[in-house]
Amino acid sequence: MKHRISRALCLFILLSLITVPALAVDPVSNLQVSEKGLNYITWTWTNPAVNYTLTEVWIDGVHVANTTGESYTATGLEPGTTHTISLRVWSDVEGVYSTWVNNTATTYTIWQFLGVEVIGGITNLMPGIGNLVIAIVPVVLLLITVGFLVGLFDSLLGAIGDTFKFLRR
Repeated sequence: MKHRISRALCLFILLSLITVPALAVDPVSNLQVSEKGLNYITWTWTNPAVNYTLTEVWIDGVHVANTTGESYTATGLEPGTTHTISLRVWSDVEGVYSTWVNNTATTYTIWQFLGVEVIGGITNLMPGIGNLVIAIVPVVLLLITVGFLVGLFDSLLGAIGDTFKFLRR
């Protein structure tokens, strides 16, 4: 009996020391936006090389597809809206999911789609208010100075003219 307990205890200790590798599957890599428009975004990625069965595709927290491909296009999106794709790999070999990989992108607004940056476009057409003020203030001051000097000279010339009129009499 004594040997059975010590053999069982030794076996238990030995089995506890043996590390069983954790089951894992690599996630996708290189997740990026490859193309986007007013109402769609296309993401691409690279699937893991081993123990790969499929990739689950989630858009904004909703499961939308399972794929063995390396791209997904979300369509029917509104212009100027932000969307997040979340991917995780399933492995039938390991019987586990990978960790999540996410990417967030925004569809084009109508102005971006047309190639017009609203703020940049206005700035190019008309100087910014700050630039406008900086440009106008010296001109206004110059005009005031010139007007003052013209008025002063007009008054001086008028006074001189009046003096000569007085002297002619």
